Amino acid sequence: MIVLAITASMVFAQGTFTPRDADEEHAWRLHNEYIQSRKNETDLMRLIAMKASDINTMAVGVIPLWIDPQDVKDKTKLRTLLQNEISRQTALKAAWDKKFYGRYGNLQDADETIVDKGTGRTMDKIEFRLINFPFNVQAQGYWKYDSESFRPTNEYYATVKPLPGHVYEVRVAGGLQGGSIEQFFKTDNADRVVHLTTSTLTFGANTDLVTLIPLQKVVFQLGLAFSANEAVRANGPQWGYGTGSIAIDNGEYIVTVGTQPGAAASGKGEGTIPVGGPGSTMVIHVSSGLSQLGAMHTTLDIVYVWVAGTPPKPKQGSPNLALNRPTKQSSTSPWSKPNDANGAVDGVKNGSYGFHTESEKNPWWQVDLGEVKQLSEIRIFNRTDCCTERARTIEVWISNDGNRWKRIFANNGTIFGRFAGKPLSVNISGESARFVRLQLAETTWFHLDEVEIY
Repeated sequence: MIVLAITASMVFAQGTFTPRDADEEHAWRLHNEYIQSRKNETDLMRLIAMKASDINTMAVGVIPLWIDPQDVKDKTKLRTLLQNEISRQTALKAAWDKKFYGRYGNLQDADETIVDKGTGRTMDKIEFRLINFPFNVQAQGYWKYDSESFRPTNEYYATVKPLPGHVYEVRVAGGLQGGSIEQFFKTDNADRVVHLTTSTLTFGANTDLVTLIPLQKVVFQLGLAFSANEAVRANGPQWGYGTGSIAIDNGEYIVTVGTQPGAAASGKGEGTIPVGGPGSTMVIHVSSGLSQLGAMHTTLDIVYVWVAGTPPKPKQGSPNLALNRPTKQSSTSPWSKPNDANGAVDGVKNGSYGFHTESEKNPWWQVDLGEVKQLSEIRIFNRTDCCTERARTIEVWISNDGNRWKRIFANNGTIFGRFAGKPLSVNISGESARFVRLQLAETTWFHLDEVEIY
């Protein structure tokens, strides 16, 4: 019989860190409780395996031997204790995330080790961060963009995962400042019926992502369009589903979206940039999933390295006069969001729609700059995940009072913005206005990603 020796009492981890204030003491306690709980979990899993082996040994043969009821009770009790430890870890992670995630990253990082180059001592990553980055002192350094890559690649699907009748393809456009992940999946069944699905995930953020500062708040936005042929739709929604997400260093999802065939979805969420240190890296993960008689899951990894010193000052340029200014639109639609018109001046460019009118004659959207301003350029970012052609007849109108309007630009019908991040640039040097209206010269739906005015 195995003696149950697992205890829930807290045992402090052996380390060299001495908390400098109450906040760090709180963080160290959560860290140590998590380490102890993980140790308890390992011990419990070992005991459960041993107990299961004892029971199986007694039960082998043509005629099962007698099984000690106490062994069965012990195994049940061990499983209960194991579940309690897992629940305990969930609660510890939740408490950690409320206060310490932005400074020290995921509590799970305590499961990984790192060598302190200064002392040569090996310790877990959370202890290393606690030692080197005081909670109430701003870290002297910043994150600098280093590289990006996506996984798995098309070569993987062609060589590692070849299945009869299956075709996989991934196309990634843009990257650091926003772009898209397009996934294409085709298969046929025994009756040679072709099933086809395509998902397009667009992404972006409300700030320059070349350099990021610890504890900086960044708003990320996702848009997802998911299409499928009739063969897929006929089998019900369980045959096809698209998803998208953004996370930092495999932490909690900042924003997630999901939709069924023939539909679109969008969402935004605010994330906190974690603290780093010498030799550390940070990765922003943009992931897109597609399921239909199989599955695809593509992740774009945007990698940053830690740079010691003072962050560089952002380049000063002409301000975007339209950013977060009051807006209006001619109508709303079933796809509109709360404060729909504001979506075109929120600073987020992700290839989805910032606003969406109903289908009507000459639909319009406008922004109030607050007072008459000298103007030089308008940058119009089209929606790229769907229906890009609808904005081909776009016109620019200006007014000083909101009543009398003057048309200063009419697009020639050329479809613009097919590629993420490439706006239609309209030179309006010499003009001045308080109100700027964008309008279509036909009957259709009107939607754009973002509008900038300089």
